[in-house]
Amino acid sequence: MHRAGSSLPVALVALLMAGAAMAQAVTVRPGMILGRWAINPAACEAGELLEFTQEGGFRSTLDEGDPREGRVRTERDKIILIDAEQPDRELALVVFDLTPQKLVAFDETIEADRMLVRCR
Repeated sequence: MHRAGSSLPVALVALLMAGAAMAQAVTVRPGMILGRWAINPAACEAGELLEFTQEGGFRSTLDEGDPREGRVRTERDKIILIDAEQPDRELALVVFDLTPQKLVAFDETIEADRMLVRCR
């Protein structure tokens, strides 16, 4: 029970700490992201995707009318995209969740979250 004048209830503090630990639990390694990713399977078929190559490159056709390609590197919980046409500008995907079939990240390119699925 929460008492007047006391700090947050113990259960709430534990919940907040668990959430913070989960948020920082994602570690991105280059081999984990290789392949083609899209917002859904139909987008994979239509070629609207983000592809990461073994050679450390990327190609994106996710944003209609603004295809990009360049180099990619990973940092703890980020995928850094370095556009070939703007090599001094780095854009990050801040990864919240990464499984073999799902990638959820905040995309600085569109300033919004994206959920992508791995293409077959």
